[in-house]
Amino acid sequence: MYKSNLLSIGEFSQLSRMTIKALHYYEKIKLLQPAWIDPDSGYRYYDASQLHYVQMIGLFTDLDIRLNYLTDELYEE
Repeated sequence: MYKSNLLSIGEFSQLSRMTIKALHYYEKIKLLQPAWIDPDSGYRYYDASQLHYVQMIGLFTDLDIRLNYLTDELYEE
């Protein structure tokens, strides 16, 4: 995957209106994984196609749906 086609976590944060801290949390609970992590620097990069997914996470949060409930449902299969 070419880094030039991806958004840095800062760019993705601005476009998605999610904080970098929130994006790290979503990664930690396996709700939203970066498209690529640079093995040398550890910098995280996201694909623009992931923006709609993070918007859904925001909607679930606004509706007070617990995010760990979503991850449990996603990974039960």
